[in-house]
Amino acid sequence: MNRTTKRDLVMILATVAAPAVASEQSSWPEGPVRILTPSPPGGSVDLVARLLANGLCRRYGQDWIVENRPGADGVVAAQAFVLSRPGSTLLFSAAGIYMAAPLMFAPLPYDTATELVPIAAPVTDFVGFFVRSDTPATSLGDFLSRAKAMPRQFTWATAPGAYLMLNAFFRANGIDIIYVGYRALTAMLPDVAMGRLDMAYLPLAPSLSMVRDGRLRLLAVSNAERAAAMPDVPTARELGFPTLELESFPGLFGWKGMPMVLRDEIAAYMRDIIAEPAVTERLLAIGLVPRPSTRARFEADLRHVGALYAEAARRYGARPSD
Repeated sequence: MNRTTKRDLVMILATVAAPAVASEQSSWPEGPVRILTPSPPGGSVDLVARLLANGLCRRYGQDWIVENRPGADGVVAAQAFVLSRPGSTLLFSAAGIYMAAPLMFAPLPYDTATELVPIAAPVTDFVGFFVRSDTPATSLGDFLSRAKAMPRQFTWATAPGAYLMLNAFFRANGIDIIYVGYRALTAMLPDVAMGRLDMAYLPLAPSLSMVRDGRLRLLAVSNAERAAAMPDVPTARELGFPTLELESFPGLFGWKGMPMVLRDEIAAYMRDIIAEPAVTERLLAIGLVPRPSTRARFEADLRHVGALYAEAARRYGARPSD
């Protein structure tokens, strides 16, 4: 168990033993709460949103409803959230909507820094490099070597935030590989399986069934540790690519002016929910790890990774070339 896991385990045990909320319970919400997500049904972000909605419904005594608003790399859901009545709606999204979208899709129809207010990031999403099961490349290093030896003969795809970091890696290492844009992450999977796309960098949750039935090959995960759902698959760092150590941490965002005490209250409830044995087991089974996040930790992670994204965009460009 690495030090990150140990830290997270200590936080989980502490939050289970402590009261969920230090202050008196707020009177919020006054009615049903919507959680908007840019994830399509069945994606890892969607699955986590539904687990949280179920747990928060039990704690607040109000209905929590998940609504899928895919499109425009998350901007559709974010804009709908910003335009909703304050206090009635939250946004659960991959953190790229906060860090990458302002770099890649400026100008946006809203102000990310003030209108998307971080609450907590309850899980770490495992993300991996997928190729067709019968491709000659049997390892991540093999695939990268082939792509470097044959400029512009290979294609790849991923989410917007990951694009910034992987594009920077390819450019820094002299790998000339063609990026293909997709409207939805899940649309990449059949194209990889059919050989229309050479490599996709995607979350494990929607991809595991295709790996297990032999249609896809998972070359490596980019996380700091191996995924419990695929323990035999190495990390990128293990294979000698430490700069490809990337993690995804989808999170919950509140409305502009949301009281800090309420943000902390919801974050505390989220820590309790992911610590429930049934929820933890479900998360691990689909390739995620509970992440007992606080508001402060989520904000710090967004600043840290956001700075990396900004530097990658500055050096290598924020948008794929046409």
